[in-house]
Amino acid sequence: MTVLFALCAAMAFGASVALQERAASGVSRDYALRLGLLTRVARRPVWLAGLAASGLGLVLQIAALRHGSLVVVLPVMTTTLIFALAFVAIRTRVGLHPGEWLSVSAVMAGLVVFLALAQPDAYSAESPHVFAWWVTGTGAVVTVGGLAALSTRRHGRRRAALLGLATGISNAFVAVLTKAFSQALRHGGPLYDHWTMWALIAAGVPAVLLVQSVYQSGNLHMSLPIVAVVEPVLACLAGIVLFGEHIIFDGIETFGIVSAMFIAAVGLWHLAGNPRITLNGVTARRGPDSHVSPRDTVTPSLPSHTRSNGRPGDRTRSAVGVLRSGPSRDRGADR
Repeated sequence: MTVLFALCAAMAFGASVALQERAASGVSRDYALRLGLLTRVARRPVWLAGLAASGLGLVLQIAALRHGSLVVVLPVMTTTLIFALAFVAIRTRVGLHPGEWLSVSAVMAGLVVFLALAQPDAYSAESPHVFAWWVTGTGAVVTVGGLAALSTRRHGRRRAALLGLATGISNAFVAVLTKAFSQALRHGGPLYDHWTMWALIAAGVPAVLLVQSVYQSGNLHMSLPIVAVVEPVLACLAGIVLFGEHIIFDGIETFGIVSAMFIAAVGLWHLAGNPRITLNGVTARRGPDSHVSPRDTVTPSLPSHTRSNGRPGDRTRSAVGVLRSGPSRDRGADR
C-alpha cells in the first residue's frame, strides 16, 4: 500500500512538473524569489492545473508516509521525473528515444535493487525530540535562506546550481515535516491543534516559490538534476537520524546497495537534464535589467528556404534576403 500511494503521488507530481514549468518559464527572471512570481503564474490556467496536481500529490504523499517510512517513500517518489517525461511525450506525441529509455531503466533498476537489498524499514521507529526539531528547522532555514540570497548575486549556471541546491534542501525539509504531520494524524483531534500543520504551511510557501524560481531560471539542465538527487538523499538521511529508520548495510550487499544508488542517481541526473523537460526554461523571458550571459544566448538558425548550398555568394544573398524581409517598423526605429 505504501509503494502504491508513493507511485500515485509521483505521478501527480510528475504532471505538476510538466505543467508548472511551462507556465513559470514565460515569466521574467526579474521576479525570481519574489511573491510577484506567484501572483503572475497564478493567472495562468496551466499553472493552476499544475498546482491542483501538486496538491493531489501532497495528499497522496501524506497517505504514503502515514503508512510507511521516508526511506521507502522518497526513493519510490524519484519516479516523478519518469512520469513528467511520460506526460511530455504524450503531449508532444513523440516517443522516448533509446537514451531516455536507458535513463528510465537506470532509475527503475537502481530503485528495485536498493529496495531489495537495503530492506528499508516499512515504518518509522520513533518521533524526533523537540531539540532535534529545533536544530533541523534552524539549519534548514539558515541554509536555504543563505543559498537563495547568494543566488541573487550570481548569474547563469552558478545561480541555477545555488537555486537547485536550495530547492532540494527545502523540498527535503518539507518531506520531513509531511512525515511528522502524517504521524500526528494518527493521534486524531482537530488539525489546527497539530503544530506540524502550521510548520508545513510555513515551509511549503517558500518551497513553492523556490520551485517556481527554478522553473523560470532558464538553466533547468543545471538546477533540476541537483534537486532530483539532493531531495531524496537528504530526506532519507533525516528518516534515519530523526525517525530511527534503518537501512541494512551488511557484507557484500553493501556494494550492491551503493552501486544501485549510484546508478539511480546517474539516471535521475540525465532525466532531470533532459531537453524535453528543460526546453521551456531556456526561453524564459528577461526583464530590461536582467543580466544576459553569453552561455544563455541562443543564435537562431536561418530558415530552411534561405539556407545556401555552400557557395559564399549564396550565403550573402540569403542573409541579405532575411534582413530585407523584416518588418519596416524595425528599420524606422533605427533612424
